[in-house]
Amino acid sequence: MSAMTAASEWFTKIPGAYFYVPAPSWWTIAFYYAVLVGALSGWLFAPRRRIGSAMILILIGGIYSWNWGKSRGETEITVLPLNGDHAIFADAAGWQNDWLVNCGDVNAVEFTLKPFLHAQGVNKIPRLILTEGDARNTGGALALGELFGVGELLTSPVHFRSAAYRDAVAEFEKPPARHEIIQRGDIAGNWRALYPGTTNLFLRADDNALVLLGTFHDARILLLSDLGRDGQSSLLGGTNDFRADIVIAGLPTEGEPLCATLLDAI
Repeated sequence: MSAMTAASEWFTKIPGAYFYVPAPSWWTIAFYYAVLVGALSGWLFAPRRRIGSAMILILIGGIYSWNWGKSRGETEITVLPLNGDHAIFADAAGWQNDWLVNCGDVNAVEFTLKPFLHAQGVNKIPRLILTEGDARNTGGALALGELFGVGELLTSPVHFRSAAYRDAVAEFEKPPARHEIIQRGDIAGNWRALYPGTTNLFLRADDNALVLLGTFHDARILLLSDLGRDGQSSLLGGTNDFRADIVIAGLPTEGEPLCATLLDAI
């Protein structure tokens, strides 16, 4: 028995030995077992039922194919609360177009992000964006990489003092380098960086948070992270393109997440 257990554990460590898929609906589960029982019992393919059964299966297969093709053009964005902060998962058509913005600390990765992403059928994270350098936003980046594997890390040009943040950046800068710096005006997939530029040197990490504007179909989504009051003032002085349909903002260390002037601009 111990040998079988050891062999099973060893096989799970082989690359590609298993993968996660999204949870099926109750209708899909019921349909699967109905077809399975009908096929194994012979009832489904009895001579007088073969034509009718084949037509029903073809019809249902066509409905599933239509739903699958329709869902490929959709984008689902989920905001996850993580121990006083949040992460944002953008699930677009094709797994290579998925984005994760921030990841929280190690506990948030283990107890919130991991079960959520597994339930979505996520096996690898193509791109991770870290908006700022404090531990509650980015402390679990290395743990996330070990659990899922991260294709590319994107950060702002600001040098934060957090040791966890610096360790994560250093890991992704090892050959082959998978670290990209984005700053005001840069485009990354559906996202455009609005802030910061190369001259923002505020003392508080919140005031240097990366601000992104995403365009998905006809919807514009503004991600402010935990941008503080001084950072909001600097953002307002750098661009006037703030129109957004949805705004996602955290709580900065001091001040409001949306000052009146910024809200008016949006």
